[in-house]
Amino acid sequence: MGLITIPYFCRKYDFHEADVLRNIVKFLRIQPVTGNLETRGMRFYREKDLLFVYDQLIKMAEIKKTDFEEV
Repeated sequence: MGLITIPYFCRKYDFHEADVLRNIVKFLRIQPVTGNLETRGMRFYREKDLLFVYDQLIKMAEIKKTDFEEV
């Protein structure tokens, strides 16, 4: 795993909500390896950091789905 941008990460892992991921990364203040959160342009993040956030989103969605099905 290396460096990756959010749009490419979303394509690679078939995640269709790039804005959601971008906002969560910003909220958690995960710093990009290049640039910073305030600059425009290509920001590269560590793929393992984005994958951790993505995995947590998937787990929360699965928990929510099972909670909804039990009701």
